[in-house]
Amino acid sequence: MNAFDSNVLYNKLWSLDQTEARIRDASRYIGSFPYNAKESYQVWEENFRYCKEERKLLFLFDANKMNEIVDMS
Repeated sequence: MNAFDSNVLYNKLWSLDQTEARIRDASRYIGSFPYNAKESYQVWEENFRYCKEERKLLFLFDANKMNEIVDMS
């Protein structure tokens, strides 16, 4: 994941839950998400379930970097 994609992800996560612990937890997974949407969503559910429900995001990745961020609200 390149620096631009990482910054986009951090900004989206920050808007969901403005706690340092949540951002730190999320950052551990940057660059190591599974490569298909189903597995990526499972990672989301396991690690970001405490974020505000109405602002949940689904992250879709190809083999090397983020393709898009889809707002699920």
